[in-house]
Amino acid sequence: MNRATRRAIARTGHAPMDVATQTSLRKAQCLVKIATVLELNKPTTEAQHDGIMLELHSCFDALKNGSSDPELFNRLGGSLNTALVLAEAIGQEVVDAILAAHDALRHCAALRDRHGRYGFTGQGIQDVREALDLYSQIVRLSTPLQINAAVDEGHRRVLKQMQGNGVPA
Repeated sequence: MNRATRRAIARTGHAPMDVATQTSLRKAQCLVKIATVLELNKPTTEAQHDGIMLELHSCFDALKNGSSDPELFNRLGGSLNTALVLAEAIGQEVVDAILAAHDALRHCAALRDRHGRYGFTGQGIQDVREALDLYSQIVRLSTPLQINAAVDEGHRRVLKQMQGNGVPA
């Protein structure tokens, strides 16, 4: 081992790679990126769909039954924001149904502010159920990449709205 190799090991903690090893590593990294992109562009699997919807229905049920956990409210609200972004590419009828569920969530939060527990009106329950049914269908037909992009867009809109209202993000 020559002095240059010993110095490289001392600097980096490992021996320098030869050109063939560097080329193989770059190829492996490219293959991993390709596999990731392909995976994100596959349709959502039944297991992914069921996991998402089970969590949302659990949140909705807990809120209907008087939970006071803001995490449940935020999870359901965030998912409805994602649903709204995805619905905009579908049509106004779907957007209107998701917006009705947003109104139901605003009333739900107002109930919590007044009584210390979340809750829904009868119409609110129907509106959120309809929105969750639509979201279920949207998730089935969307790729994980589309859902992730919608989540990011939903977060961006919330932050923009908060900044417009003078709330620090």
